[in-house]
Amino acid sequence: ILRCSILILGLLSIIALYFILLRETKDNQKSLVASLIFAFNPIFYLLSNTFMTEIPFIFLFTISTYLFYCTLNGKINNIYLATLLSCLATLTRQVGLAPSLAYAIITIIQNKKSWRRIFLGISPFLASISSLLLHDAYFLYKNITPNLYYQKNQFVMQSFNNLNSLAGAISINSLALLSTVGICMMPMIFCFKMPS
Repeated sequence: ILRCSILILGLLSIIALYFILLRETKDNQKSLVASLIFAFNPIFYLLSNTFMTEIPFIFLFTISTYLFYCTLNGKINNIYLATLLSCLATLTRQVGLAPSLAYAIITIIQNKKSWRRIFLGISPFLASISSLLLHDAYFLYKNITPNLYYQKNQFVMQSFNNLNSLAGAISINSLALLSTVGICMMPMIFCFKMPS
């Protein structure tokens, strides 16, 4: 049952990515090719056969991104479900904050004069951060925090004491991130640049 559920979540992630790309490009063939490239990405392909939390995270991240995207375009207003899935993605991986943060930024840019809409736009991000902070507080209260849970946080806080090492770490990690994203996105870029 566990293996089957991971495979189903992986399939649903691919389908959600297909619909995101289809809404943006309006091209069935390019969306299909890009989704297949994602499906046969070696990392995604191998993780689909494990019981790790990466595939459930990708599912929650992709579905919440799709729902935020649809809400921004006025197709459907499922902000509560998108917020819930974003909170669950954040509890799985902290990178799960990205869809709600992107939604908040876009809402602020689009609605500079409406404080009510700005508040509604940043609410999913605030809910995601709150869920993460409540999770950490619960672990501290129950004294069940894993030993190495805050090790990276301590490294980051120590880096702020020495700004030169912080600047160096940020530049090296940014270069590594851009290189990795560039290599992984190359097939999709070529796919979208294909002549119709």
